Amino acid sequence: SPEKAFRSVFVQQLLLGSHLSATKGFVQVSALDTSSLAKHGIVGALGLCGAALMRGLNLIKSGDIELKAPANTKDGIAKLATRDVRTPVRFNMASGKDSKTACAFSDQNWGTPTRKFTSAAQRRSITQLQDIVELALTSLMIGQEPDPNALSNAGSDDEFALI
Repeated sequence: SPEKAFRSVFVQQLLLGSHLSATKGFVQVSALDTSSLAKHGIVGALGLCGAALMRGLNLIKSGDIELKAPANTKDGIAKLATRDVRTPVRFNMASGKDSKTACAFSDQNWGTPTRKFTSAAQRRSITQLQDIVELALTSLMIGQEPDPNALSNAGSDDEFALI
């Protein structure tokens, strides 16, 4: 159902890391109604999170970025290794040189999907957007990753709302 859109663990982590943690403790400006914006003004952030996630998955699928197993394990718990992920380089036929342009997260390459994800987010009700924010903030407040059991896949026909 559309009520479950944008609730995947990946989207929640991106939303936390890229938007909600940066806007936590915002300054209240009544003329801008920042209180309401903090509760449900996340449409653009959700659009960017969806497009960034899609790009990352496409880079992994194409083999341009490889996932590696965690480097360290202590007490049976894997510790994440620091990864140096760079934009893949491809040969540019026009310039005759290697270039990062083909894989860059640019408007030319990712503008259309970003706008489609943003449009899908705009179709969420204020209550649905507030629920998405609350779900992510709950995880932030208790210092945990979003609970995958509390999140579920969307059952929508809109592929850009399924993420």
